[in-house]
Amino acid sequence: MIKRIAAISVSLFVIAIVLTPIFMYFYTLNALDEMPRRSAVELSEEAVSEIWASSEVCTISDCSSITPYWVYRFLVSGVINDFINPVAVDELKSNVSKMASQIALQHIAESDSGPKSMELRHLTGLNLTIWIQRNWSAKEIVEKYRETTA
Repeated sequence: MIKRIAAISVSLFVIAIVLTPIFMYFYTLNALDEMPRRSAVELSEEAVSEIWASSEVCTISDCSSITPYWVYRFLVSGVINDFINPVAVDELKSNVSKMASQIALQHIAESDSGPKSMELRHLTGLNLTIWIQRNWSAKEIVEKYRETTA
């Protein structure tokens, strides 16, 4: 009986670990009335490459490969950084686009229906950043960033 309860408990824990990032990703994104719109600004490929190289830590392929499970990598890296082997802070954020993050934060700040609690604002910002990186090209991210910072 004890083994069965332990097995069920472990199974439920594993299921929760697997489903929590996906649930929070969709929950926070569905709380927004609308997603950010792409920019009307047009930039050349050379300008996009130059701006990306000067503004981002991650490469274009690293940034586009992010998933909602990235938060686990970030948390584990943070624990390792604090207790085991110090690593550079930029290394912890090596898959996060600074420009996509700025677009997400500005969109949430301008949204009337955004989350009210600080915790949900942070989670929504993170998940919207992930959504932008997964659904927009580097060119679209740079163009929108230039539009919002102009």
